Amino acid sequence: MSPPASDLFSVKTIPGAGRGIIANCKISKDTTVLNSEPPVAHVLFREYRKEVCAQCFLYDRGRTLRVRDHDTGKVFCSASCRQEWVDHTGEQGRRAWQDVYHLIHTKNKGGKGSSGISLTDHRPDIEEIDRRWEKAQGEADDHVRSRSDTSNAPDDTGRKQAKGAVASSIDPDILGYLLKL
Repeated sequence: MSPPASDLFSVKTIPGAGRGIIANCKISKDTTVLNSEPPVAHVLFREYRKEVCAQCFLYDRGRTLRVRDHDTGKVFCSASCRQEWVDHTGEQGRRAWQDVYHLIHTKNKGGKGSSGISLTDHRPDIEEIDRRWEKAQGEADDHVRSRSDTSNAPDDTGRKQAKGAVASSIDPDILGYLLKL
């Protein structure tokens, strides 16, 4: 996807902040600057889920939004945004979000905590990244080997290891992203 283009603005790199849209000229009030479709997929990091509207992405300087859907864990800036989200998501989608929320809530009650991505965690070095990739590759190889070995069915230990690997890798942010696809 290419960045938006217009005679009204330019997309530029802003030191310490990433990329931003900078006006090329004075833009009159109520001028439409950009029209776009909703994103194909989006993820609101769990750390911000109470501060960002699940429908329109309104962010009010870190304040907790007041309209909530307690069955899905979503928060909204208004009742109309909540209703828009319900209408857009549909009954099947809403049930899926309820299941994801219930799974995450149940996992957190079990004392394991969230394995979600934290923006405050340390930044891994190259060696740590390599070690984690090697571990993931080893687990994937073991899984493929156990699936392709038709001579003997997986024993209880193999099944428990596979279930444990899946259960320990549940990341709420990734689940939300996958649900959007």
